[in-house]
Amino acid sequence: MAKKIFPFPLWFMVLITFIPTYMIFSDETQDQPFADALTLIDERNYKDALQILIQIKDSSPEIKHVIADCYTKNEIWEEAAKYYNQAISTEYVLSDYTTYHLAKCYQLLEDYENSVQYYQLFINRYPESPHFSEAKFQIAVIHQKQADYHKALQFFTDLANEKGGSYIREATFEMAGIYEELQDWREAKTLYDKLISKNTSDSIALASLNQLEKSVLKSVELRVTRKQLMDQGEVLDKNLRLTDALKKYRKIATGYQDELTTQAMYKIGKTYFRQRKYTRAITEFQKIKSYMAGPGYFTSALYQIGRCYRRLNQHQAARKHFNSFSKKYHWSRFADDALYHQARLYEVDSDTKSAIKLYKKMIELYRHSELVPRAYWRIGWTQFKAKKYDDSITTFQKHVSLFPKNGWSLAADHWIAKVQEKQKN
Repeated sequence: MAKKIFPFPLWFMVLITFIPTYMIFSDETQDQPFADALTLIDERNYKDALQILIQIKDSSPEIKHVIADCYTKNEIWEEAAKYYNQAISTEYVLSDYTTYHLAKCYQLLEDYENSVQYYQLFINRYPESPHFSEAKFQIAVIHQKQADYHKALQFFTDLANEKGGSYIREATFEMAGIYEELQDWREAKTLYDKLISKNTSDSIALASLNQLEKSVLKSVELRVTRKQLMDQGEVLDKNLRLTDALKKYRKIATGYQDELTTQAMYKIGKTYFRQRKYTRAITEFQKIKSYMAGPGYFTSALYQIGRCYRRLNQHQAARKHFNSFSKKYHWSRFADDALYHQARLYEVDSDTKSAIKLYKKMIELYRHSELVPRAYWRIGWTQFKAKKYDDSITTFQKHVSLFPKNGWSLAADHWIAKVQEKQKN
């Protein structure tokens, strides 16, 4: 399994900030060459900067640090390590950076013994550093690369259990990989399942699912629960592997009648919607009945059916559906959306009067809806198109006064000026 070596942070500005205070030159005439070198560094001309820096007769850790950094930028790791080593001093304010980067250089040179030594020195001396957890992670990566799984697991376990730590998921994923190497499939599956259930959205969740399907589940018969299938389906869904997601959801929905079944049926409908297969989506949503377990799935499915009709350009069917929904399920979290969709459909079909009436109804019934600012804007815009300029200005002005920080207010301000321009003409 390929291991990720994390890149060097961009911290030149930090170093340059400290230089005026901490730089001590043995000869004042060297100030200008150093300033010239810094100018070249600022221009990312590290090669020419090095030609100047190595001529400066100054043994301070600050100079050595800058030289090492230039070699790093040119990926000359051996020389970088040499100068970072000379910049390690308890007296130097940036010694934590030089120690950390020395360890990193040795790692890139595959000198793992020295790399671990300096990472460990860094950990011992600088427990408050922002690179503390990364140093521990890289030590574990080195032990893993050398097949010293016992030591690697010690470091990874420590990181995985670190409350609020930044390497919890990365460390857990690497632990699962080690258990794969040890052919402890059950433990590997447990960790991959844990990563997926905690967060189905990130790249680690997808990598975990790939490992499960590629090796773990092919190597041994291990039970996959319906909840785990749901989590796996969500990972696939969020990574646009919609056909594969459908297979997972169908397995969940087959042969059961519980909340997970209803959730899977809803996910199937939503997945078809995302695939723009709106007729099939309607069929799936219609399978969800009011008596089925699960909070809100029935009303959510009904609302989605209206959206499908709208996407199919079946405006009359969509309006009828949304009208029925908004009356029957006025308490639903989708009731404001249903009214808004009705109004938009009337607006698209040039029934200005009905559109404005429904926008106003939505505003009156659902004053705290996120759609209210947009509804005000659409009323003003509809009035403008109908050449009802006075009404349009009044609506836009009310919008701006009620929602001065809303993004639609900028558009309203613009159209107030446009309407006034029309009136003058």
